Amino acid sequence: GHPSQAARSIVRSDARLEASFERELAGCPLGRFRGASAAYTSSLFLSEDRRCVFTAGLELDAPTKSYAFPPALTARGKLRMPAPVFVASDDMPLVRAVVATYTANFIVLEDGRVLRTASGPRGSSTASSWEELPLPVGVRVRKMVGNGWSHFGALSEDGRYFAWTPSTLPAQVLAGVRDFSLGSDHTLVIKSDGSLWSSGASTCGRLGLNLGGSGGPGAGFARVGRRRDWKAACAGMFFSMALTLSGEVFLWGSLDATGMDACDQGVASFLPEPTLVEDYFQLATTPWGRGRVESIACGLYHAAVVVEP
Repeated sequence: GHPSQAARSIVRSDARLEASFERELAGCPLGRFRGASAAYTSSLFLSEDRRCVFTAGLELDAPTKSYAFPPALTARGKLRMPAPVFVASDDMPLVRAVVATYTANFIVLEDGRVLRTASGPRGSSTASSWEELPLPVGVRVRKMVGNGWSHFGALSEDGRYFAWTPSTLPAQVLAGVRDFSLGSDHTLVIKSDGSLWSSGASTCGRLGLNLGGSGGPGAGFARVGRRRDWKAACAGMFFSMALTLSGEVFLWGSLDATGMDACDQGVASFLPEPTLVEDYFQLATTPWGRGRVESIACGLYHAAVVVEP
């Protein structure tokens, strides 16, 4: 909805900021939104008419890779009011989705093209400050995700999976992909045949391949087990989770909140292969009783499920 009077007072502390704020919003009034995406210090919001993209969040004077959550509100940073950073012109496609990440912001257009700009508040309220992501000719993106500190992924409408980093260009990695998820340093992919594949750092068994060593996000993909009934998968920091078509939930890796140091030092306890959630936590039955799990989600050190009673 519209910003509160208290929020507006932050802007009105400076007459110049107030004038700029009102002028920018003239073509993109704050109102109802269709979608949103959140990252380390910023958020993106897509307007209901899919023409305007707003940003808000914490502006750091010198963003750095840090494991302090949340970032401290000190002299180094300030809160930013919602402000438009992209307005689609009349001859442009509408916006399909917005993707906020630690190092860059992305806009997926309805025609499958992807626009990108550096993460933060320095975007312009015109399309000129955004550049098109250099994907191969003819590729139309259906889903795009950025996660962790160093890698991005996109799924084309015809099932091709592309991966890249801030210093590399998108390259096709797999074909026949139905869905994917990015963890801090690893990737999970479900192919169209229902099989599950993983790639990246193998520390603490997060790849589900009975491995405990190291690796990078660019490592090749390997199949996880022999099942072909995977419905969804999600990747966290040092763990992974997957859901079958029948509603079974599997976990592997380490959910230990101290795992950042313990995994790196090789002293953390973990399960190196997919394990039923009730077995993972040594329970007599599932935590949700007889309900059927419909979807799953992963954070850095926590997971969530949506259960149909």
